[in-house]
Amino acid sequence: STGRAKILRGSFIFKVVPMLNPDGVIAGQYRCSLAGNDLNRQWATACPRTHPTIHATRSLIKTVAEQRHVVLYCDLHGHSRKCNMFMYGCTSRESGVGGDGLMERIWPYLLHTASPLFEYDDCTFKVEKSKEGSARVVVWKEAAVTNSYTLEMSLGGGYFGALTPRHYEVADYVNMGQLLCFAMLDLFEPGKVKVNSVLSELTQMHPDVTRKAEERGARESAKAGVEAHAFKMSLAHEKRETNWKVPDALPKDLMRVPKSVATLKSELPSHYTTQNGKTVVKAKVATGAKAVPKKKLVKKPAKKAGYG
Repeated sequence: STGRAKILRGSFIFKVVPMLNPDGVIAGQYRCSLAGNDLNRQWATACPRTHPTIHATRSLIKTVAEQRHVVLYCDLHGHSRKCNMFMYGCTSRESGVGGDGLMERIWPYLLHTASPLFEYDDCTFKVEKSKEGSARVVVWKEAAVTNSYTLEMSLGGGYFGALTPRHYEVADYVNMGQLLCFAMLDLFEPGKVKVNSVLSELTQMHPDVTRKAEERGARESAKAGVEAHAFKMSLAHEKRETNWKVPDALPKDLMRVPKSVATLKSELPSHYTTQNGKTVVKAKVATGAKAVPKKKLVKKPAKKAGYG
């Protein structure tokens, strides 16, 4: 009933799925389904028969993404090994447009600054190969949602700064739910006051991310320049080919051969005499061969058999 809550309901459409593994939970499992499948690794190849809840939710997200822009996705999990509340996000090698590769870190950092329950240092934004079938990665890829996360709440509680480590209570979960919504409102505020402030802090905290993003931007600019130059050269080449195109049929004037040229071969003498008075065959001289004088073969008379 607060003013910020009214703005949230008036600005966003929330799609909430309370439980994706009801059969497994009833059987005493918290991660695997009744069929023994880890449902958060089946999103890329969800089967409507084996993984009906995952398949239906994925279809719902695809349908919504075709109709309107999906600005945020968050999957709520309980972590069995790590303490505190934290998030897994998605960052690609091509990210860096608009925020130097830090845009996906803004929402978790807003939660970190708003409550000691949430620990930003425990967050991870790498997309590992073993996690490619998880919900956040599939939604991030297929629906092009930059803000795609998994919110992890440790089953073992957390460390709250100066407070004594303890297990989470129902009030902690309710408090975190409110903070998620308020941080979402700050993330998409038109004035971007908190977003710009957080980006400034994140730039100082992650100089390597900013540097890599700048290097990627420089490489992409250079690649775009090379492609533009190649395209320009191809257009110029096509223009030259058009201007200097050889006609399919020769002009009639070129097909006319003068009679003097046609009869030149027959008019050339086949033999000629040199200054020394030797007769030379024309064909041999034309090919660069030396005239070889013919030798006359003189047969000697056979000797008669004598007496001796």
